[in-house]
Amino acid sequence: MVGAKNVHILMMGRDPGHAKIGLQKLDCDVVHIITSAELAEEIDHKSMMDEWASDLGIKPGGIQTIPNSELFSAEATGKVVAAVLSIIRSEKSQNRPLDYLRNPADRRDDNTWEHKADKGWLTKFYIGFTGGTNLMSGAAVHAANLFGATPYYVARVPDGDPEDGEPILFPSMGVTALLSTAPIGAIENLLDNPSGDHVALGRSDVEAGFLALELSWLNLATVEYRDDLDILDATFEYNVSEEGILLLGIFSERRGHTEPSAEEDGNLEDEVSPEEENNSTQDSKMGVLAHTLITVTLENASNELLRVLMERWNLEGRAEVWELDGKLTLRTYFANTEDESSKPNLFRFKEETFEGDNDLLVKEIVSSIGYRWRRSEEELSRIISGDNQVELMTYLAKLKFEKMGFYIDPSSRSGSGWGRAGKKKP
Repeated sequence: MVGAKNVHILMMGRDPGHAKIGLQKLDCDVVHIITSAELAEEIDHKSMMDEWASDLGIKPGGIQTIPNSELFSAEATGKVVAAVLSIIRSEKSQNRPLDYLRNPADRRDDNTWEHKADKGWLTKFYIGFTGGTNLMSGAAVHAANLFGATPYYVARVPDGDPEDGEPILFPSMGVTALLSTAPIGAIENLLDNPSGDHVALGRSDVEAGFLALELSWLNLATVEYRDDLDILDATFEYNVSEEGILLLGIFSERRGHTEPSAEEDGNLEDEVSPEEENNSTQDSKMGVLAHTLITVTLENASNELLRVLMERWNLEGRAEVWELDGKLTLRTYFANTEDESSKPNLFRFKEETFEGDNDLLVKEIVSSIGYRWRRSEEELSRIISGDNQVELMTYLAKLKFEKMGFYIDPSSRSGSGWGRAGKKKP
């Protein structure tokens, strides 16, 4: 990735031999250390990092110390998580350093990769958990999953030189969420074709192309540029790892028992009259359009691929409140602005509805945030405690669109159709 900064956070015990191996064999620009306060008095970690900097051309970071009394207590996990968070904050100068940690292609006024790299937007974190106690290692993997970092372990070569070893990268817990919601057709496509030309894959099955990219980010696949193949043009080649194929198979089997086929799913939809179909403010099942909360267009897309898809099918994303028999429902969907009767057939742009019950909305908000904390506790606490139905719906809709890769500027609230009864953005 052009201009990306790779930050390593190492759990360190008495044996530091593993550390340099990981730094040598994985991309590294900056290295930080987490160790015990007592061990820090015995080992000169600063000189060690200065030596790494001289040999490998990397920047030495900080040294976070935790007293043994805390590292061997029930508070150990929280202390390690806090230390990792402190390092992340030191490397991310923005006011909200955890935003877009796993989605660097966020929308900025200056949308160049170089600008984002200079401003610290393209930062990837690795956490090495080879050193330290078992409890420290477990806490380190937990922290990696919380913050979207890549955990790794340096495995020594049997009967080899003590300085030999190979970093083993672990996938994030995000794979569970990904494969639980990814299109079943894309999963089965990658199962049938676990390697090949990624450009061709994306042309034939856009969702499978997206899934291969997301698996590569989770260290379950690779997508690499190849110019040494026996073909006329260079291309990108993807390969799903053995573990990736295993997980694809598990989720294909699990979801195959619970999800209807595409044909069965289509038969579940009730027929609507031509009059209802042509009236965008009335629906036999949803009732009457009460409010348009948010409208997103290709201008709100945070990356080029999403903008191209939006433009290709003339799509506009909408979050609306519908009323039927005094009850409200939140509806998020994408409409073809040239032909509203035409529905996008990509899973990424599927329609979703949420009942207006406040408890259910809160539950869905918490579920959407997951382990990636995208909002401050203060803001979320205020919205939940306010118990305002429309505000909860608006917050949930923003989460849904942002999770897909859209940028919603808070300052544009009055211009995005929020709260305008029965109207859509022109």
